[in-house]
Amino acid sequence: MNKSFGLLIVGAALVVAVVPTSTDGVPPNGSIVGTITASAAKNAASFKVDTDAEFCGEEIPSEAVVATAKGHVRYAVVSLDGASSPGEPTTDQLRIENKKCAFAPHVQTGTVGSTLNAFNEDGVLHNVRLFLKMGSKRRSLVNLALPAKAGPVDASRATRWAGTVEVTCDAHTWMSAYVVLFDHPYHAVTDAQGSF
Repeated sequence: MNKSFGLLIVGAALVVAVVPTSTDGVPPNGSIVGTITASAAKNAASFKVDTDAEFCGEEIPSEAVVATAKGHVRYAVVSLDGASSPGEPTTDQLRIENKKCAFAPHVQTGTVGSTLNAFNEDGVLHNVRLFLKMGSKRRSLVNLALPAKAGPVDASRATRWAGTVEVTCDAHTWMSAYVVLFDHPYHAVTDAQGSF
């Protein structure tokens, strides 16, 4: 069976859509594995901390672009473009954690309707906001004040729609993360070696 794949790269969180096609009329099935590599991938600079430096430290590493010396990209989102769920879609248990004045994980994927809980492991207040990205606009979905050592706090309202949810902290402007939601279970995020 001949298959071809297409790539789609979108925005701050790298999104790669894999489009399986068949030339013999038989629907493709199986597993797709790979590594995302960008020839010019360079790790982003660190952020200078301007709030709560006594707790957060003087600098926070940026996770906007994380790549190995060979250009293997971490946090790229890979999905099967045009896929539909084989029956009732499964949901995920997603977490947004505030750890050392950064969100963990920086990028994650899930299915529409997943449970999303926010946690604050830090000793400082975080004000977490979640926005649905709609082209160049953002729609505010959730605004949570998370006192020190708080959680879990339900933020599942943000998982009602497919798309990219941007996570920010009003108290610490360098903090950002992304939750990419799909209406099918065929998605993944690359690991530290760029693999999925």
